[in-house]
Amino acid sequence: MNRFVAFLCVGLATISTGHAENRLFPTDILSPGEMDCIASISRDTHSANLNFKGNAGKTSLDLTKQTGQVRYGLGSNWHIGASLDYRSQAVVRTDYRNPAAHYVDTGSEGWQNPSLWVKYGFIHDSTSPVSLSGALRVTPNATGNSSTYQGDLTLGWRNSDTLRLYGAFSAMAAAASNQADTVGISVGLHKDISDNVTLAPRAAYFRHGGTSSFSALTQYGVGLSVQVRVDRNTYLLPNMALYRNSSAISQGGLHEDATRNGKAVRLSLYHLF
Repeated sequence: MNRFVAFLCVGLATISTGHAENRLFPTDILSPGEMDCIASISRDTHSANLNFKGNAGKTSLDLTKQTGQVRYGLGSNWHIGASLDYRSQAVVRTDYRNPAAHYVDTGSEGWQNPSLWVKYGFIHDSTSPVSLSGALRVTPNATGNSSTYQGDLTLGWRNSDTLRLYGAFSAMAAAASNQADTVGISVGLHKDISDNVTLAPRAAYFRHGGTSSFSALTQYGVGLSVQVRVDRNTYLLPNMALYRNSSAISQGGLHEDATRNGKAVRLSLYHLF
């Protein structure tokens, strides 16, 4: 899967005749007839201590996934997008000490629900330092996983020709009670270091509501992405993030997860047509 989406973007990039640029700032809207694509491979790992009926232990997650995304500009400050994830590895390991026990769960591997969205630029004027966009996203139940519905609102500010800042609010609702509703805020900036390199640090806070099985929890995270232009409108996007989840307890009080620390790395190939 990861080879397919990567070669797809590379192959399409070789036939593009556009000018060197991208639409990677969070408030950007594709122009009429413009299309871009991203092929990514990512790895997420985290671990935490846990306690089940007084039996202490540890749990960990190793997740590797490949993602393909395409967006298309409709005009009148609108664009649409679609993405699809494939989890080539999703391993949850749980170990208890007394009595000793070991469990491995790979049930979430494979194809995930597709994601479809529409985005609108409320303020989308190249002569204004302010930009504002909103997006509505639906992830329908196509693979047996819960459907989700999400809205985003992002405000951008162009401080100079080489520095842009943004803040975003998002809210997601899940159709099933075993998946958390989520609200979050994030802030970040894009700083051009040269004509070919842009740094994009960010910070985020999310609150995941309680589910039918676990209490609510919060997540804090920081990350850094680098945009490296490799050929005209083609960019390599290495990314790394660190995050921390608060502790959570099961609704019956028998199971408790301690604070969880995680790390995510991603490598993406982007092309604008």
